[in-house]
Amino acid sequence: MLDRNVLIQAESLVRHGANPDALLLFLRERGFTKFECFKAIRELLGESVERAKDIVETSATWSDKFSSDATFRETLYADFEREFKEDLRGPK
Repeated sequence: MLDRNVLIQAESLVRHGANPDALLLFLRERGFTKFECFKAIRELLGESVERAKDIVETSATWSDKFSSDATFRETLYADFEREFKEDLRGPK
């Protein structure tokens, strides 16, 4: 669950013109995870799922996690393909 007190402070930043990366930095410094930042961007800025994901994924605030997240997704997909290879081929 998102910390309501932090979100109230973040809303004030938005009202005062903070850009998305400044907002993400504020949230991360207060212990928000990447996923919680994604949810907060949706709530605070009214962004779509796709746009909120893009804002977080391409932000300077979360750039230190980009490489490890990409590696994780690639490994997960490769494992999924190996595990479900038969199912992916469809009926025989």
